[in-house]
Amino acid sequence: MSTAPVAATGAQAVCGAIALSVAQFLAEADIARLKMCDNAGCRWVFHDDTKNLSRKWCRSCGNVDKVRRFRERQRVQ
Repeated sequence: MSTAPVAATGAQAVCGAIALSVAQFLAEADIARLKMCDNAGCRWVFHDDTKNLSRKWCRSCGNVDKVRRFRERQRVQ
């Protein structure tokens, strides 16, 4: 069995790069900043970069929530 590194290509290279990035993040970063989107239909994991760790949604679900709240305010007026 060889221990020499194998050159990955295509999907293997992408998956390897993602796995390495996740491993580095888990080893070095503040895990409290890693959150799951509050939208029950989404459940994406994201990095909360706010000062007070207040982010609840991934970028796309947060935008949908903003639009929903804006439209509700417009209906009331």
